[in-house]
Amino acid sequence: MAALFPDKAVQSYKVLGESDLKDDEEMYNQQLKRDGYDGIVLMRLVDVNKSTRYVPGSNPVYYRSWRGYWRYSWSGFYDPGYYTTDKSYDVEVTVFSLKKNKLIWTANTTTINPPNRGELFADVSKVVLQRMQKEGFLR
Repeated sequence: MAALFPDKAVQSYKVLGESDLKDDEEMYNQQLKRDGYDGIVLMRLVDVNKSTRYVPGSNPVYYRSWRGYWRYSWSGFYDPGYYTTDKSYDVEVTVFSLKKNKLIWTANTTTINPPNRGELFADVSKVVLQRMQKEGFLR
């Protein structure tokens, strides 16, 4: 998400470090405000689901007459159907206001069969940005 706003956003680990934030939340709020930040966007993988579906094979489209069927069917091959497993990833995106100290926007997304984790979150970021703009949350 930060990559979409290179002049205005930064990844949290660059500001807060990579450790668990077990310390006082108010301390972090004050640090972020001092550093000029007014909000926090959090993305988290909520769930991964697997589902199996049947992909039907293809039948040639030559059933207009018996001759057409005979002419093409003897030399053609039937493309059989098959089963495949899809993985769907549910990602939650939340935006917190540091000024108001509360949640101001949230969305849940589902992505099916992303090639990798990086592309999953990049795609989610783009979709979320478009939705925020459409809803007037961002200009």
